[in-house]
Amino acid sequence: MITDVNTEGLAFAKESRSKNPDSIILFIADSDDYLSEALRLRADYYMLKPFSADDVRFVLKRMKLLHKGSRKRIFFRTFGNFDVFIDGKPVPFSSAKAKELLALLVDRKGGILTSEEAFSYLWEDKQYDSSSQSLYRKVIQRLKENLKSSGIEDILLRTKDGRCLDRDMFDCDYYRFLNGDADAVKSFTGEYMTNYSWGEFTLAGLISIAEKQKSADN
Repeated sequence: MITDVNTEGLAFAKESRSKNPDSIILFIADSDDYLSEALRLRADYYMLKPFSADDVRFVLKRMKLLHKGSRKRIFFRTFGNFDVFIDGKPVPFSSAKAKELLALLVDRKGGILTSEEAFSYLWEDKQYDSSSQSLYRKVIQRLKENLKSSGIEDILLRTKDGRCLDRDMFDCDYYRFLNGDADAVKSFTGEYMTNYSWGEFTLAGLISIAEKQKSADN
């Protein structure tokens, strides 16, 4: 949060800090009269006027990094069974279909997944019609509830064409592998999202990449 440093601003910052201890606070001030109060609130920045555009850009960049560092660490494991971890702890899912939908979104690497495409993977033997659309909406709702209960609901994005994931909010062994990360390459043993049959399409590509890397190393 960004606020002027005065009596109202200090009260607002105090309330924000009490509700969310990880909130990032920037005070903008004409003098250092309120500096001691700001320090007691553990404000992250105290900017004295006048300041330049470069000063603003620098502070906003630092605030963004602080925010990113304070977020929960989300990791999607795709090699082997698909699972989700937050700060190293596995996330339970109340719906198997909701978890599979999340896996599909991870498989898309940030790309958009339309409702019809998702449905065709989740229910291969069903036709996509009005009644089935209602079924899919229930799965979406279950997924949103699951993510919200884990405090990571912002990871799921909606567009006019479908849904996707915010890639800046999580880590993934699959993505690391594609970027040539040595540890991810070593951890790949020829298995990818083994709990879902549709994962075999991506698996074929991963095996091909792994074989080419081995040939290059030899």
